[in-house]
Amino acid sequence: MMEHVKKVGAGINQRKFMLLVVILTLLPGTMQIRPKQLSKCYAKSKNPIECNPEFENIALKKRVEVSETCGLEGREPFCRLVEEENTVSRVCDVCEATGRRSHPASYLTDINNKHNLTYWQSKTFQSGEDQNREVELTISFEKEYEISYIYMQFYSPRPAAMIIYKSMNHGRTWVPYQYYAENCLRRFHKPYKREANETNEQEVLCSEDFNSLYPFSLGALVFNPKDGRPSEDDFEHSFILQNWVTATDIKIVLAGLHDIPRNPTTLSRISRESRSAIEARQGRRRLTPIPRGGVTRGGRAVATRASKTELRHTGVRVSGGTDILVSNPGATSTPYSFGSSSYYAINDISIGGVCKCNGHADRCIKKKGKMVCDCKHKTTGPNCETCKAFHKDRPPKRATKTNANECIACNCNMHAKRCRFSADLFEKSGGTSGGVCVKCRHNTHGRYCHKCKPGFYRNNKTKSMSNRRACRRIPVVTGATTAKPACPRTCSSSKAVRIPPAKYCKMEYAVMVRVTGKIRIGRRTSITYQVLRVFKRGGMRLKKKEMIDIQVRDRVLQCLCPRLRVNRTYLLLGKYARSDGNLRMTIDKNSVIISWLNKYKKMLRRVAKRARKRSKC
Repeated sequence: MMEHVKKVGAGINQRKFMLLVVILTLLPGTMQIRPKQLSKCYAKSKNPIECNPEFENIALKKRVEVSETCGLEGREPFCRLVEEENTVSRVCDVCEATGRRSHPASYLTDINNKHNLTYWQSKTFQSGEDQNREVELTISFEKEYEISYIYMQFYSPRPAAMIIYKSMNHGRTWVPYQYYAENCLRRFHKPYKREANETNEQEVLCSEDFNSLYPFSLGALVFNPKDGRPSEDDFEHSFILQNWVTATDIKIVLAGLHDIPRNPTTLSRISRESRSAIEARQGRRRLTPIPRGGVTRGGRAVATRASKTELRHTGVRVSGGTDILVSNPGATSTPYSFGSSSYYAINDISIGGVCKCNGHADRCIKKKGKMVCDCKHKTTGPNCETCKAFHKDRPPKRATKTNANECIACNCNMHAKRCRFSADLFEKSGGTSGGVCVKCRHNTHGRYCHKCKPGFYRNNKTKSMSNRRACRRIPVVTGATTAKPACPRTCSSSKAVRIPPAKYCKMEYAVMVRVTGKIRIGRRTSITYQVLRVFKRGGMRLKKKEMIDIQVRDRVLQCLCPRLRVNRTYLLLGKYARSDGNLRMTIDKNSVIISWLNKYKKMLRRVAKRARKRSKC
């Protein structure tokens, strides 16, 4: 019985194994490792090239902050101007806070289609109200973008005056970007211009091209920040123009309504005259009718034709009169005052551009809740505007089609992890190298970490300077030899120090020094000092921070008071030795060595003053 069970179990395991073999045979790709996709910032040869994120509609589905919206304070009547077969009539309805008759700000940047026309609408301007009351619309991008165009399609007549502002610091400050008006000089005290001055590439222009009353609906407005700029054809080399098209936020201020005639006959005449003027500008070519289905732009279906059937809700068509009756299904018919066609309504706002990465990234990503560039070419920063900590041998530059301007690593001989850029050194090198190593390790210092620190010496030639043991500490003599010769004097423990003016005058130098190292050479000890302050220099020219080596006989060294210790500061007074006409500092039994205290500074000044008065020196 047991043998039969084992055979059955073995058969089941064998069938499972065969099934696994068949699956792996049919799907050979499942066991293969997919090669890592190469970034668009590098060519197939792995050389760096210019790269940028995909062009996109930045405003798509972005939240728009508006200063007002119709219907929020109660139901508001309004009338649309509709033109059909050379006849202009009004289609009227009400705006509500919610439901099918609402027109919130979210409709400005949503995805529309021909079966679902949506638009934002402001409050209705009543008779006698200021027609220049400003209405603001603000869109934030959360990051710096380079703007290519701003496109707006109005569901009402286009405004008589409008201002576009931009911000480069997330809405903290705003600057004008473009003015629009029927008459620029009268409305904004600015001349009508299409091109900027060559001496001021960031000049704010005023246009009169998009502010006529006609068309009554679906009129467009397009703003290209590069148009009319002197460096338009050399954008990648013009920092001023790159800065001009950069923005983190856009604010649109609707600053004036047209005075809409109440007489339909007058409106029809305006329509005919406007169409004739447009045809004349286009060489008397008839306007091409726009297809009823609409067109697609930037991933959004945009409404292109106004008609009664395309309204989101059905209203009542009137041709004149002073009162109208608005039908609202499910509610009691309510009379409203006629003449409520004064309002702003926008069907679509599209802003084309790319995430600003200075040519060093092919995408933008969310990082710690913020949008940043996925930087390549050894760059870093939200916009890839700086080089990484160890790649600052030349200044960061924007990538171009001919040069990726990849950041270059500094030469620190493997002794530093960071460096800084020096514009002065870069200029002196002829534009080849400007990196200065920061926080050199392994007992090195210098611009390239190419020298040993004071108190260390260069290892033998078998060690490369990039070796972490290239610099070795100078051996320190800490004590005297076993034989202790008799000293002519003993060290006093008294802290009272007095230097008579006569003795000060006999000494040829008086300096404040720090002992940085000591090394035994035969019967002498070489002591390395760093000069910190010079009180008396005599005939030798001493400089601050100068390193000086003085050889002292062992007998003299052992009898010095106090004992010289490394990394301690002393006041040193002595005489020069002369050899071959040159002077050198010496330490002998007549030299004065005192452990330094700050109060000695005033004492030395007093001694020097007294010595001069008494003509001792």
